[in-house]
Amino acid sequence: MTESYLSSIIDRLIAMTKDESDDIQRRLFEFDGRLIVKVFYNKISGVFTVVNAVSYENFKFELLDLAAIEIFEILYEYRAIYRNHLKV
Repeated sequence: MTESYLSSIIDRLIAMTKDESDDIQRRLFEFDGRLIVKVFYNKISGVFTVVNAVSYENFKFELLDLAAIEIFEILYEYRAIYRNHLKV
């Protein structure tokens, strides 16, 4: 069976919602050692903030699934650009 990158992202987001150590949880997503996405979860508001660490755009989501899809898309886009640069 092939590894699911999306389910790995979802697992990390679920862990953020369950972590009781702080009201604001933070996770970092990297590709090849480079920071690509920062994610913050505010337990009080129930909102995920997804920050593209490359373009500095940020997005807010109340639904975990939508946050996971955005993270996946940012990582996938960066990976595609990175691979194209390696071919040059």
